[in-house]
Amino acid sequence: MSKRLLFRALGYLFCLVPPILAILERFPLWAREGSASVISGLSLLLLLVAAIPLRRGLLSLCRRFLSSPSAFTVWGILWLLCEWLGHILTAVADIALVATVSSFVGAIFFRLSIRGESV
Repeated sequence: MSKRLLFRALGYLFCLVPPILAILERFPLWAREGSASVISGLSLLLLLVAAIPLRRGLLSLCRRFLSSPSAFTVWGILWLLCEWLGHILTAVADIALVATVSSFVGAIFFRLSIRGESV
Protein backbone atom coordinates (compact mmCIF):
# COMPACT_ATOMS: atom_id res chain seq x y z
CA MET A 1 0.00 0.00 0.00
CA SER A 2 1.45 3.36 -0.97
CA LYS A 3 1.85 6.21 1.49
CA ARG A 4 -0.54 8.33 -0.53
CA LEU A 5 -3.32 5.74 -0.30
CA LEU A 6 -2.64 5.12 3.40
CA PHE A 7 -2.72 8.83 4.26
CA ARG A 8 -5.88 9.34 2.20
CA ALA A 9 -7.59 6.47 4.02
CA LEU A 10 -6.47 7.83 7.40
CA GLY A 11 -7.66 11.30 6.44
CA TYR A 12 -11.12 9.99 5.55
CA LEU A 13 -11.16 7.86 8.68
CA PHE A 14 -10.41 10.76 11.02
CA CYS A 15 -12.64 13.23 9.18
CA LEU A 16 -15.67 10.96 9.03
CA VAL A 17 -15.82 8.36 11.77
CA PRO A 18 -15.72 10.56 14.93
CA PRO A 19 -18.41 13.01 13.72
CA ILE A 20 -20.61 10.18 12.44
CA LEU A 21 -20.34 8.30 15.73
CA ALA A 22 -21.14 11.47 17.69
CA ILE A 23 -24.15 12.20 15.48
CA LEU A 24 -25.51 8.68 15.76
CA GLU A 25 -24.98 8.69 19.53
CA ARG A 26 -26.97 11.91 20.01
CA PHE A 27 -29.54 11.53 17.20
CA PRO A 28 -30.49 7.95 16.31
CA LEU A 29 -31.01 7.42 12.60
CA TRP A 30 -34.26 5.52 13.06
CA ALA A 31 -37.06 7.20 14.99
CA ARG A 32 -40.42 5.78 16.01
CA GLU A 33 -43.55 7.56 14.80
CA GLY A 34 -46.52 5.67 16.19
CA SER A 35 -45.97 2.05 15.29
CA ALA A 36 -43.80 2.76 12.25
CA SER A 37 -40.07 3.37 12.06
CA VAL A 38 -38.99 6.45 10.11
CA ILE A 39 -35.66 7.99 9.27
CA SER A 40 -34.84 10.92 11.53
CA GLY A 41 -34.51 13.99 9.32
CA LEU A 42 -32.16 15.80 11.67
CA SER A 43 -29.74 12.91 11.92
CA LEU A 44 -29.85 12.42 8.15
CA LEU A 45 -29.09 16.12 7.61
CA LEU A 46 -26.21 16.03 10.09
CA LEU A 47 -24.82 12.88 8.48
CA LEU A 48 -24.90 14.64 5.11
CA VAL A 49 -22.93 17.53 6.60
CA ALA A 50 -20.45 15.06 8.13
CA ALA A 51 -19.99 13.49 4.69
CA ILE A 52 -18.76 16.74 3.12
CA PRO A 53 -15.14 15.52 3.14
CA LEU A 54 -16.21 12.68 0.86
CA ARG A 55 -17.52 15.08 -1.77
CA ARG A 56 -14.57 14.81 -4.15
CA GLY A 57 -14.33 11.05 -3.82
CA LEU A 58 -18.08 10.59 -4.26
CA LEU A 59 -18.20 12.86 -7.29
CA SER A 60 -15.42 10.89 -8.92
CA LEU A 61 -17.20 7.62 -8.13
CA CYS A 62 -20.49 8.97 -9.54
CA ARG A 63 -18.76 10.12 -12.73
CA ARG A 64 -17.26 6.65 -13.22
CA PHE A 65 -20.59 4.97 -12.45
CA LEU A 66 -22.61 7.22 -14.75
CA SER A 67 -20.18 6.75 -17.62
CA SER A 68 -21.50 3.20 -18.14
CA PRO A 69 -24.17 2.13 -15.62
CA SER A 70 -25.86 -1.24 -15.84
CA ALA A 71 -29.65 -1.33 -15.98
CA PHE A 72 -30.13 -3.49 -12.90
CA THR A 73 -27.88 -1.21 -10.84
CA VAL A 74 -29.79 1.92 -11.85
CA TRP A 75 -33.16 0.31 -11.16
CA GLY A 76 -31.86 -1.14 -7.88
CA ILE A 77 -30.63 2.23 -6.66
CA LEU A 78 -33.89 3.87 -7.72
CA TRP A 79 -35.88 1.22 -5.86
CA LEU A 80 -33.76 1.64 -2.70
CA LEU A 81 -34.16 5.42 -2.75
CA CYS A 82 -37.92 5.16 -3.21
CA GLU A 83 -38.19 2.56 -0.47
CA TRP A 84 -36.13 4.59 1.99
CA LEU A 85 -37.63 7.98 1.24
CA GLY A 86 -41.18 6.99 0.30
CA HIS A 87 -42.69 7.41 3.76
CA ILE A 88 -40.93 10.70 4.33
CA LEU A 89 -42.00 12.04 0.94
CA THR A 90 -45.61 11.05 1.60
CA ALA A 91 -45.55 12.96 4.88
CA VAL A 92 -43.93 15.98 3.20
CA ALA A 93 -46.56 15.87 0.42
CA ASP A 94 -49.36 15.87 3.03
CA ILE A 95 -47.78 18.82 4.81
CA ALA A 96 -47.32 20.68 1.52
CA LEU A 97 -50.99 20.16 0.61
CA VAL A 98 -52.19 21.55 3.95
CA ALA A 99 -49.71 24.45 3.69
CA THR A 100 -50.84 25.26 0.13
CA VAL A 101 -54.52 25.41 1.05
CA SER A 102 -53.94 27.39 4.24
CA SER A 103 -51.55 29.80 2.48
CA PHE A 104 -54.13 30.39 -0.23
CA VAL A 105 -56.75 31.27 2.40
CA GLY A 106 -54.20 33.46 4.19
CA ALA A 107 -53.37 35.25 0.91
CA ILE A 108 -57.07 36.02 0.42
CA PHE A 109 -57.22 37.63 3.87
CA PHE A 110 -54.00 39.60 3.21
CA ARG A 111 -55.49 40.84 -0.08
CA LEU A 112 -58.68 41.89 1.73
CA SER A 113 -56.65 43.72 4.39
CA ILE A 114 -54.86 45.73 1.69
CA ARG A 115 -58.14 46.78 0.09
CA GLY A 116 -59.54 47.76 3.47
CA GLU A 117 -62.64 45.67 3.00
CA SER A 118 -64.22 44.08 6.00
CA VAL A 119 -65.29 40.48 5.94
